[in-house]
Amino acid sequence: MLEFFESNADNTDLPYFTAFARHMKQVATHTVRNIASWAGSLMLKHKHPDFVSDIFTLMETVDAMLLIGSADSSEQLYNLTDFLDLDMKGKVIIAAMLPKFTDGVTHINTFRVSQRLQNSHGYVTAGFNFKLDATKNYTVTTIPRIVFQGITSTLNRATKTESFLSGKALGDAAVLKGALDMLGAELNPSSDPVLASPEYRRTLAQALFYKFVLQVCPKAVDPVFASGGSELERPVSSGIQTYGTHKDEYPLTEPMAKRAAIYQTTGELRFLADERLLQDEVYAAFVISDVGNAKLDSVDASPALKMTGVYKFISAEDFPPEGENNFMPSSTYGVKEEIFSSGNILYAGQPIGLIVASDALTAETAASMVKVTYKDVQPPLLNLREAVEQKSFFTGVMPDPLVKGDPDGAISKSARRVSGSIECGAQYHFQLETQTARCCPADDGGMNVQATTQWIDGTAEIVAKVLNLPESSATVEVKQLGGAFGSKISRNFQVSGACALAAYLMQRPVRLQMDFHTNMKSIGKRFPFLANYEAGFTEDGKLNGVRIFFYGDCGASPNDNIIPFMYTWLDNAYFCENWNFTPQAVKTNKPSNTYCRAPGSVPAQFIIETIMEHIAKSLKMDPVQVRMANMYEKGQVTANGMKLDYCNIRPIVQQLRLTSDFDSRKEKVLQFNKANRWKKQGISLIPTRFGLAWQGAYFSVLVSIYHSDGTIAIEHGGIEVGQGINQKVSQVCAYELKVPLSLIRVKKASSIGNANSITTGGSITSELNALGVQKCCEILKARMAGVKERMVNATWQELVTQCYKQGVDLSARFYTNPHDKYDCHYNVYAAAVAEAEVDVLTGQSQLSRVDILYDCGESMNPDIDIGQVEGGFMMGLGYHLTEKMKYDPHTGVALTDGTWDYKPPLPKNLPIDFRIALLKDAPNPLGVLRSKASGEPPLVLTTSALFAIKHAAEAARADIQQDTYFPLNSPALVEDVQAACLVAPSQFVFKEPSA
Repeated sequence: MLEFFESNADNTDLPYFTAFARHMKQVATHTVRNIASWAGSLMLKHKHPDFVSDIFTLMETVDAMLLIGSADSSEQLYNLTDFLDLDMKGKVIIAAMLPKFTDGVTHINTFRVSQRLQNSHGYVTAGFNFKLDATKNYTVTTIPRIVFQGITSTLNRATKTESFLSGKALGDAAVLKGALDMLGAELNPSSDPVLASPEYRRTLAQALFYKFVLQVCPKAVDPVFASGGSELERPVSSGIQTYGTHKDEYPLTEPMAKRAAIYQTTGELRFLADERLLQDEVYAAFVISDVGNAKLDSVDASPALKMTGVYKFISAEDFPPEGENNFMPSSTYGVKEEIFSSGNILYAGQPIGLIVASDALTAETAASMVKVTYKDVQPPLLNLREAVEQKSFFTGVMPDPLVKGDPDGAISKSARRVSGSIECGAQYHFQLETQTARCCPADDGGMNVQATTQWIDGTAEIVAKVLNLPESSATVEVKQLGGAFGSKISRNFQVSGACALAAYLMQRPVRLQMDFHTNMKSIGKRFPFLANYEAGFTEDGKLNGVRIFFYGDCGASPNDNIIPFMYTWLDNAYFCENWNFTPQAVKTNKPSNTYCRAPGSVPAQFIIETIMEHIAKSLKMDPVQVRMANMYEKGQVTANGMKLDYCNIRPIVQQLRLTSDFDSRKEKVLQFNKANRWKKQGISLIPTRFGLAWQGAYFSVLVSIYHSDGTIAIEHGGIEVGQGINQKVSQVCAYELKVPLSLIRVKKASSIGNANSITTGGSITSELNALGVQKCCEILKARMAGVKERMVNATWQELVTQCYKQGVDLSARFYTNPHDKYDCHYNVYAAAVAEAEVDVLTGQSQLSRVDILYDCGESMNPDIDIGQVEGGFMMGLGYHLTEKMKYDPHTGVALTDGTWDYKPPLPKNLPIDFRIALLKDAPNPLGVLRSKASGEPPLVLTTSALFAIKHAAEAARADIQQDTYFPLNSPALVEDVQAACLVAPSQFVFKEPSA
């Protein structure tokens, strides 16, 4: 259909095809459009009247007719309204009849606004079809067509407004106002917890009508309002990556793709779910609760057990003697979390039991058939602010407040003060693979486990405790994961424990792969936060004292409590002599929230940057000026007590300010905003000081050289989750041993070869396992040195052979055990400039350009590190701009449990111009081979995008004399951005009021 519209766009009898083609490009993706059909979209609308069908909007706008055939071979034409009421049983849509318009006075356009720029159903779609006499102030000569979807399931046309406009001059300000008022009265959007708010959808519909009017009445419109008639134009994205490298150290510092990249991108790389079935292997699926605050009354699995292919239902009553119904390792965690509920239901999605069946579909279907009843059902507590008001707190899990100096006194004595509140939400770990485990009883009575876990040691401990086995009898192996982002540190313990129990009871291999929706319902997310703050400062914006009371939503358990970590990052890049950080762990009826890429640091730096923005606004200063006034210098001490012996944040910011042309671009933004009422731009510069902690990072690393051919195998304690750890350790090994990379292979990690290794996470796993490999290589070189000295110009193979003949041990092991004076081993410094453009009428935005300058030390592999910077930034864009979890307020069930309503960023969310630079000539004296980590610090830089959009909203508010401080919570979806701009239909005019 898109090709049809595009190929006939020049046909003057079909003047609307260009608009339809533009509209269709915003619908779904190439893949979906190639698979789906336009008739299928209409049938979805027919079956589900609340479905926002773009095809229906297009065809209803031009009054298309549908040719529908019946089983008796008869054919009949129907308009779209009659089609919706037609019984389609035994009927099929044969064709659509699209009209021609040859009068030259017909103006047709359509619009859609959605949560994400692509592959996202519309909040509201609109179509307008008007015949206008431009010589009579754009008089509407016939009854127009005004089509809306996304208002209610029954309203598709604004018929009252259509009648009102017939015969009136659309270019008349009074007529425009009357039409907007009529629309406001006629459109009464339905309310639903998963939809955009009714207020937004009504205002949006009015704004889209106004946008159309601005397009078709150009002579009536002042130039400052004209941009409201256009949509955001997005060219193809481009990127620039710059970095330094050292050829004399190759393959170390050499930019190259990871070895597995080609197999991963072609789909040839096999993850756990792709592994071939073992003999007698069966499948399992969780039975989960559908209420969030209750007690179990009864569980009846008989309907499920009657299904063919269903073998067993497993519950809390089926653990072996002395086996534990608890998936939290007692060696690390203090609060019990049950694998299967034994009575208390703490959140919707909580596993109650497990169905074992012959295949995955049968298991999942049977799980849905288990009948569960509840008693003592209470309303779930879901909202963080409400939970704080009710003092729903965990006790005994928080450290003492961090107090430095006298913040209360400093604030009270300050010339200027601000106080406020800010919130940031949850984020789902959107991996390639869900939580999965495969367990097989071992011949010796133990259990062999393959799991999508980031923490092999913890998984082995849980399997052992569940089955009452010695931990040495639980063997866990991991080859690679299809993404993790922290969700598979502790949350896979429940999956592996349940799977191991099923395998034990069935005495056959069991595979438990959570389906996507269950994964989203049952697994915790990134911690949401609420912060109340007060800051005192000078007239120049220099901080005197800061007090932050912050509340973290732990969900049902505080086990993965990341709140204390925030002490490291709450001051970000800013010095102040007086701080007070007071945390509180909040209990809600949601799955236990857990680690998510850059846990704690993302909300912490968002909070402090909000404070800096608030200070700047109160002083009417440039936010960059306020930030520079407080930025750390070498030798100063952080709020958490770390002396900054190596601090280069100021020169990084100054360099980025120059290379990004920040100051001249800021002036251009100001000029653009003066000239445009309905399009606004914003630009923001954000620094980061990201502390990396090494303390307690135990990793067991083994390097073995094979005497027969000189090849090398590495088995390290980290998990390849897509971050390129295997590539980096291979490059380090090749550099240290001076051998080709082709000789090196990285083997899967296991609880045998890598026992007692901690979890993969915190950005440090790659560098510390690289350190382990480096130390192993040093051990091997020392052992081989005596043999090498007695040989002349020996090849690597000759040296290895001779060492073997002389009994030299060609395997070396090293166990990392770093100790630090401070909580952090070193800091990563970076800065980002983001420039955004906002369509004020709709709240839609796009990033025109992003510049990042990142201190990666001497990057071990610039290609991988730049990829981490880009990927981390994009994940942060989702967190701040597109991803939002929503729950049923009555049951607590996650409503955004799939891709229909939960929207991580896609390619069209990329900055149009994306420039990444790794700081050159900046070796890290505290890093492994002079490098720095890159996995998590880039994510915090995405506050620059949120604040760029906020600055654009500030410009819109300034046009209506409302240029005062306001908080912009995260995530800021399109409806939040439009609300921040204080858009109201009373502002929808042709000319300035004074004109």
